[in-house]
Amino acid sequence: MGDEAAQLLEASTLPWEDRFVHKFWKARVAAYEAVVKECSLHATVEDSDCLKAFGPLARHAAGDTNANALDFGLDALVAFLGVADEQYAKTHAAAIMANVAGKGLSGRAKTVERATEVSHVLCELEAGDIVAEALLKAAKHKVPKLALASIEALLSVTRAFGTGPGAIPPKPILKGIAHLFESKDGKIRDTAKELTVELVRWLGVDVVRKDLLEKMRAGMRVEVQESIALVVPGAARPARMTRAQQANPPSTPMELDDTATHPAEDGAQNTHLQSVIPEAYEFADPEQVLDTLEKAPADKEQPKFWDAVVSAKWKERLNALSQLRELCDHPKLASGEYGDIARALKKIITKDSNIACVGEACAAAGALAEGLRREFRGEARVLLPGMLDKLKDKNTSVVTKNRDALLVFSNRCFSVTEVVDEITTALQHKFPKVPAQTCLWLAAAAQGFDKNQAADVASHKVLVPALVKCAEHKDKDVRACVLETLVAIGNVSGGFKAIAKQCDGLDEQKKAKLERACAASAKKGSADNKSKPLVNVDVHKPLVSVVAKSARPGTARPTTAKPQTVTAVTAGEDVDPPPALGETETREKLSNLYGNEVVTQLSSGMWKDRLAGMTVIFEQIQAMDTDSANGAVEHTVRGLATTPGFDDSNFQVLSKVFEVFGALAKKATSFSKKDGACVVSGVTEKLTDVKLRAPGTAALVNVAEALGPAFLFARLRVGADGAKNPKVTSEALLFCAGVVAEFGVHACGVALAIDWCKASLGLTNPACKAAAAKMLGAMHAGLGPGLKDFLADVSAAQMKVLEAEFLSNPFDGNGKTWRTVRVSEESVDKSSEVGKSDGGLPRQDVSPMITDKLLADMADASAPTSWKTRAAAVEAVGVILAGAGFRIAPTTGDLLPALAKRFNDTNRNLAATALVMAGKVAVALGPAAGERRHGHGVAAEITKQMGDSKPQVRAAACGALDAWVIACGLEKTLPVVADKLVDLSGKMSGDGKAEALRWVLAALAGVDADDESVLASAVTAAAVGLADNKAQARAAGAAVMDTVVTLVGSRRATVMCAKMSCPKQLSAAAAAHVEKAGVVVAVADASSAPEPSSSPTLPQRPATARPAGAHKSQTGISSLRHSRPGTARNGGVATSMSFVTPDGPALRRNDDKDARLKKLPKKPVKFETLRDDQLALAEGEVKLALAPYVRSDVHALLFQDFKSHLMAMELLEQALVTTPENVHGNLDLLLRWVVLRISEQTPNTQSLLKVLDFTQSVLRSVKDQGGRLSEQEGALFLPALVDKSGHAMDAAREKFRGVLKTVPGLFPASRLAGYLVRGLDSKNTKTRLEALDALELLVERHGLDVVERGGSKALVEIAKLADARDAPTRAAALNCLTVAYKVAGEDAWRHIGRVGALVKDALEDKFTKASKEMARQNEGTPRAWMRAGALVGGGAVGAAPLASALVGKSVSTPGRVGETPGKFGGTPGRLAATATALGSPIAAVASALLRPIGKAVSSLARRDWRETAKETETRDARPAFDDAYPDETSASASSSVSVEQRLSGWRRALETVATGSDANAVEGMKQLCHEVMGSAGDDAALTAMAPDADALVFQLANRVSSIFDAALAAPGPSTARACRYVLNALMQVFQTPVLAQRVGLESEKRVIGVLLLRLLDPRACQMQEGAALVKALNVLMLKVLEHCPRTNSFNALLRLLVAPPATVTGDENATNRFHELVVKCLIKLTKALGQTLHEVDLPALLREIHDFFHALGEAEIRKRAKAADGGDKPLRMVKTILHKVTEMVGHDIWDAFGACPPRDANPAPIVYVYVDLNLQSMPNAPGTPRVFNASPSPRFEELTRIPSAPTFFSSTVASTPTTVAATPTRVAATPPVVAQQRTPEPAAGAETAAPATPVSVAPASASILFQAATPKMKTPNASLSGVDGVAPMDADAPPPTPVSADLKSRLANVFKKIGEKTTTGAGLEDLYDFSKQYPMVDIQPHLARTSAAFQSYIRRGLAKVETARSARAR
Repeated sequence: MGDEAAQLLEASTLPWEDRFVHKFWKARVAAYEAVVKECSLHATVEDSDCLKAFGPLARHAAGDTNANALDFGLDALVAFLGVADEQYAKTHAAAIMANVAGKGLSGRAKTVERATEVSHVLCELEAGDIVAEALLKAAKHKVPKLALASIEALLSVTRAFGTGPGAIPPKPILKGIAHLFESKDGKIRDTAKELTVELVRWLGVDVVRKDLLEKMRAGMRVEVQESIALVVPGAARPARMTRAQQANPPSTPMELDDTATHPAEDGAQNTHLQSVIPEAYEFADPEQVLDTLEKAPADKEQPKFWDAVVSAKWKERLNALSQLRELCDHPKLASGEYGDIARALKKIITKDSNIACVGEACAAAGALAEGLRREFRGEARVLLPGMLDKLKDKNTSVVTKNRDALLVFSNRCFSVTEVVDEITTALQHKFPKVPAQTCLWLAAAAQGFDKNQAADVASHKVLVPALVKCAEHKDKDVRACVLETLVAIGNVSGGFKAIAKQCDGLDEQKKAKLERACAASAKKGSADNKSKPLVNVDVHKPLVSVVAKSARPGTARPTTAKPQTVTAVTAGEDVDPPPALGETETREKLSNLYGNEVVTQLSSGMWKDRLAGMTVIFEQIQAMDTDSANGAVEHTVRGLATTPGFDDSNFQVLSKVFEVFGALAKKATSFSKKDGACVVSGVTEKLTDVKLRAPGTAALVNVAEALGPAFLFARLRVGADGAKNPKVTSEALLFCAGVVAEFGVHACGVALAIDWCKASLGLTNPACKAAAAKMLGAMHAGLGPGLKDFLADVSAAQMKVLEAEFLSNPFDGNGKTWRTVRVSEESVDKSSEVGKSDGGLPRQDVSPMITDKLLADMADASAPTSWKTRAAAVEAVGVILAGAGFRIAPTTGDLLPALAKRFNDTNRNLAATALVMAGKVAVALGPAAGERRHGHGVAAEITKQMGDSKPQVRAAACGALDAWVIACGLEKTLPVVADKLVDLSGKMSGDGKAEALRWVLAALAGVDADDESVLASAVTAAAVGLADNKAQARAAGAAVMDTVVTLVGSRRATVMCAKMSCPKQLSAAAAAHVEKAGVVVAVADASSAPEPSSSPTLPQRPATARPAGAHKSQTGISSLRHSRPGTARNGGVATSMSFVTPDGPALRRNDDKDARLKKLPKKPVKFETLRDDQLALAEGEVKLALAPYVRSDVHALLFQDFKSHLMAMELLEQALVTTPENVHGNLDLLLRWVVLRISEQTPNTQSLLKVLDFTQSVLRSVKDQGGRLSEQEGALFLPALVDKSGHAMDAAREKFRGVLKTVPGLFPASRLAGYLVRGLDSKNTKTRLEALDALELLVERHGLDVVERGGSKALVEIAKLADARDAPTRAAALNCLTVAYKVAGEDAWRHIGRVGALVKDALEDKFTKASKEMARQNEGTPRAWMRAGALVGGGAVGAAPLASALVGKSVSTPGRVGETPGKFGGTPGRLAATATALGSPIAAVASALLRPIGKAVSSLARRDWRETAKETETRDARPAFDDAYPDETSASASSSVSVEQRLSGWRRALETVATGSDANAVEGMKQLCHEVMGSAGDDAALTAMAPDADALVFQLANRVSSIFDAALAAPGPSTARACRYVLNALMQVFQTPVLAQRVGLESEKRVIGVLLLRLLDPRACQMQEGAALVKALNVLMLKVLEHCPRTNSFNALLRLLVAPPATVTGDENATNRFHELVVKCLIKLTKALGQTLHEVDLPALLREIHDFFHALGEAEIRKRAKAADGGDKPLRMVKTILHKVTEMVGHDIWDAFGACPPRDANPAPIVYVYVDLNLQSMPNAPGTPRVFNASPSPRFEELTRIPSAPTFFSSTVASTPTTVAATPTRVAATPPVVAQQRTPEPAAGAETAAPATPVSVAPASASILFQAATPKMKTPNASLSGVDGVAPMDADAPPPTPVSADLKSRLANVFKKIGEKTTTGAGLEDLYDFSKQYPMVDIQPHLARTSAAFQSYIRRGLAKVETARSARAR
């Protein structure tokens, strides 16, 4: 050390020249450090002797032989070059770069970075050419490492400085890197490819194609081209500037360098990013053409060029021309004599008859002009006259190639003014096509004029006058082309004034038109330029934020904004982190801030020292104020990134570094994007470290708050994409998902996030895919279903995963955020807010898809069938919109004007389609459609179509205007409509005006009185109608005006009329109407009832007029406006997606139904299957009509695939329950959607079945609300329903029948019969059978008078089918006519009319048999058909009690005439319908439930008469039709009975039931049923009956056993009848809530016990009608549990568990079965506790539980818990109830123990111990914990110990309530056995904790209630519950103690060993030993994370271990 010090001391005395070349490297290092210091102190080299000495010797520092000294030397060189000038660089750069390339780039990684920085600094000194030359030379080095570093350095300087003047010269690079493509080193090849792409960014593809792209291998070229596709050529911007540029920065702010690396999807929007791309001509080497043409071709059969070009064979000429064009297809051609070629081309162009040769010659001429430029000037002028003349050619290809070549001539060879004579001659050509095409050429050429050339052309004395003269041409196309050319010349020349003098020859009209066109074109151009942002393509983003965004270091920043504010506003841009500081600079900066001691600690090799230093820094930052933090933030971030750096090996040090970063981001307001980029780049890869994840994410969150989450996402993606570990990507995405939830999705850069997620979904790593799905799920919560439109290219399997995530993250729509970005209000970028109001989703630019061909096809009129081409083009627009997710940017060009032209198409259907499509385009555009430049005034053209004679066109126009309102609001649409109506007031028909005004009237509903502009426009529109001479127009105008007057009052309406800007007659008509209406007070001003109106048209408002605030919408449009935040007057910016904001109910209120129905036909029409195009058109109309009234997420699902349909219907079915009042208003729209679904050609079966179920639910909901189907709704729905009812699949037909059953309750039966008769004409046999069956039931239900009332002549049509060829059709027709005969008797022949002899004979035979059958069955006679005391066909007989419909022989009455009773059962569905007709829907339901399911066959369910009885038994037993239409249903005979009469009969029936024999009691029961059913809906009568319900149930319960026993002993009709009536009487009580609530506890207990005993009786199924009786018992039990008081039900069942009936106590097996049924009932009650706890008397329930435990006793509880079969189910069930109650109530349960003995009672109540244990297992239980002084006695502590043997598996009982099925099904002959989970066998000598799952085998006689009542129920995380895991009373060890971390670690290692194949046996041994040694450790958490198969494997393995050890012990 002494020698080194001496050498250093000696060296310090030497001159600087010697010190820099000193032989001791440390001396040189000291000198280099001195240079760095001197550079920081002096501004120039001349100011310091040290620097002056270092200058000539700098090259030695760049090539120092010592590696350490080389690093310091390069640092010194970088510092020195910072103060050196350009002259020094030019002199010494070559020597410096030689050493840099030779030494620096071959050194260590840090050395390479320093060497690269030297290259950068030399480029700043404008030595880029020298740098590039040196690096290219080094790239050829044979050492791959040096070559790679050189090419990477070249890429770096090119990317930083670009290829502009003074930067890096591109030509040497283009010529010097091609050899790298063949390098053996893959990294070199990759870097060369990157350099190629970078050159494309600066120069464009054409420049690099010849030198680089074409020299690559094919595979490499494909890769490079894919990378090139992702960049915008010419859009690159330099990241660093030269000294000259820094001194004179550009006036335009420079965009970020990396903006071009991520081009937007929108190509058209990005054109503004492109600077002037250099031409390939400047860099290309000349290509020899003439010499090549002289050579013989490779194909010897092909002659030489000069021979072939004059050959008589056109193929040879064509080949020669193609050869010439290919040779000329080069950026630059060699000079030479091309006159011969030009003359040859001229000859072919002017004289050749082959169009292919002519076109190829023109193309070759253009290629020559492009490559030769001005050198081809003379030859071009030789070719010009002939080419202009050839513009007359009819072939489009020839004309196009010709004009393209002419354009090249004008741009490259000569100016237009040089060839005026040739142009003038062409303009005077006799063929109109020549001047027209010449003008088009001139117009295109004008775009390329420079300023001087444009001025010359504009002022030319011949050219412009020649054009003006040509403006008088007779051909209109020529005149139009001339106008276009003059406009183009005027624009480039400065406007119309520049050519005004030359245009004096035009008439005034044309001159004015030309002036307007020039002004409009200039305005459009300036608006387009102004609207284009510099960087962001978001059309909503303000320009100010973009300019602020463009500021970066080295450029001028706006002086009016604070730097930190500008950098904080980020919309997702990406900023590279700053370069790392050197060690010296780091020490200096950090020492100034925190002291030398801290810096020394940070540099220490001991991690504790570094941690201490970081702790000091963190504490100092915490103590800083904001200003101090602002000063420290930059140096601290950059310094800590270097020392200790992100690669520090100690996680605690890095954690503290991240905490410092987070603190700075939180405190410093000047925290810049570069600082954030530095932090994010360091934290990203550390997210994979569990120990660093928490501090890292905390720092990132603070960065997001400072700079915005969009910036954070961009940087995270850069870091994740650059990381090799895929876990970095997954962790980054998971973190971003949390950020989305915290900040809201609208602040996070939606487009970037979606693109990142989609890219991650395409990765192979499953963790990345899962993380991307999680992030998309989080975004779905803020964006809604619209997000799916941007995931169309995701695979089906991934979409399923995403659907699951979307369901887990439903759209909430509230926009609630937990964090915000910390920026000032005035500088906040409003784009996120605009995006949020716009739905948050990006819009797609569709301009590339709107091609000229599409627009041309849309206007095609070339042939009579060209309408097909136009229609296809219009439909193609729909495809484009669908592909863009119906969210497009306002870059549609001429699309809307082209559609507007189709409004007047001769094919009016096509016109209607165009109108619909225009509406779709408007909705897709959103608010932009309201702007003139984007909407193109199409709304006015739509208004014009209101006057069309075709109704479909008018309807389409209304729909299109509705779409316009949805898109941009009524305030922007209605003024346009009103102005257009004024313009058309004298041209539009009265019907058209009326149609338009009806639309205006509907739109006004919901408008407030302060909507001045809307109401003023409405007044203008109304005036048009009031001034018309047609009555309908005047009426419509009056209605609109009256609405306005009602809103604003007559005074304001008069003022509005006076202010109207329209013809006087219109304003006078409006004013006269207002005056005629009298004085009307505005709604908002009326404090009381308004004054009566004297207007004959204005209705008087009632006294209870609503105030303005309560004014509700009457139309979908107006209600839509109020629901959308963008369309209210003060609601901000309107948005296109806000109309589908998914908030509120799924089905919204709709008051526009009447207006819609007026447009629909009332008369029934024949249903015809729709074609695909018709179906698509209809679906589009329905979609548009439904949009305002269906929540957006549901609306989106309704019009996607069948899976989405299923989801949508589930949501709508929920809406039927939650908001049934909204159903009726939307019924017509829902039915239209249903018709679309059932009309599909190949509908999905699952979807079709669901659609039919949904339809039935909708109709039932409407019926429950008292609504009806209108005539129009029936006309649009019933034809399709009837036609499709004959579906090929049985299940579908059954569903159709169900819908048909519901219709008669909503629609007149006579009208329905008409639709069914039309169904008889169907070609589908099954459809005819369905219609016949439905007609048969209508006849039976309503009689012939009703069925024939509508003039349908149903029986005549049915009789025609009686002679059909098809046997089932004949049989069905004959049966239907037979029913008509039984109903109407001989009068049926009058309705049947004339029939053939064979049919007549068959009918007579049938009628005779029917009469005999009726007599035999005692059913009366024809025309007096009696069934159960009622007259079939709509009448009633006498006062026969209703209950007779449910008893007697009608149960077994055959269902068909002519069939034996054994084959077909009775028809309780018809009986139920009769009961319903007599006034009681309860009777209908009860009768259907109590009929034997094997005999309950609805005739509507009978499809084929040859179906077997087994098929018939499975049919639905519900009523054949729902309640009949009120107007056509016979009145009940008992409907007029008073309440007193009811009560009198009730009491008599009670006395009969209570006294006498069972036979007499049955008659009383019959009367009871009659009275209860007759009182349905009569609350007064039921309330009066309620006090007797308890006694009645007690009496009936006492009689159940005796009646059933009698039926078993003596089977027969009378005993079976008694069984039915006793159950029916109980059913009437328990299905009526008013009566069931009054049943007492003892009565309920008794009836439950009796019913369960009947279910347990195995003989029940063998009884007569046994299956039906068992089913009735099951349904009755459901009603008891559903309607009785919950507390009584619990108490009764618990008491039955303690004391079962005496009949089962003697038999243990019977007792267990009885307990099983009771437990199942308790399970149902327990499941519902989540919704019914408020109905339960908790103290009473706890008392009952206490009594249960007390009755069992301690010894019995312990005995049952230790049972070998897993425990006692009643005990476990009671524990489950107690656990459930404890879980829900929490600690407050102690307040409900008032009815129980106190805790210190003797003996101590066991229930307290269970509650204590339950609460111990619930750390998050609600309520305040209670502390009790008294501790449990020792014996209870003993009871609560945990068993010594481990419990590996436990079954659980769910706490989630489920719905008990209320519709029973038939009892299976052999009931299923419910699977039961079992615990593994315990180890020898160990006790087993009994799992308490209430699961068992259902008894043979049990109903489906008890078969389905045993689901596995789970109690979350409740290991001590009475059902899950170890039962509290089954334990033998003290309560568990906390387990140490060591034991947990050991257990984890054991499971790890088990999971490995080689050590699994040893792992099982260790697990067995561990469980024995530590029984208190719960291993269940480890098992819960494994699969069931793995758990089973462990169980078997432990059993084997135990067996093996037991064998060894023996």
